[in-house]
Amino acid sequence: MMKFEYTPETDTLYIEFKKGKGVEGEDLNSRTVAFYSETNELTALEIEHAKKAVDLKKLEVNGKIVSARKLIPVRVRKKMVSGK
Repeated sequence: MMKFEYTPETDTLYIEFKKGKGVEGEDLNSRTVAFYSETNELTALEIEHAKKAVDLKKLEVNGKIVSARKLIPVRVRKKMVSGK
């Protein structure tokens, strides 16, 4: 299950897909970092300046995303689907 953590002081959104932090980070753009496990699986995303990238009102309290397309960059979605 996905876990969301939003830190309003820094306007940072952390989305965990798999338990535990990734061991390697990759900058996807100037405000988004993807974290991967030792086996190269996507484990989490960290989005800085989240209010500019994500409509935080569309995130539900129970952790479900109304529109993953707006939240997760296309490149990461492709990696998640293909497993590569």
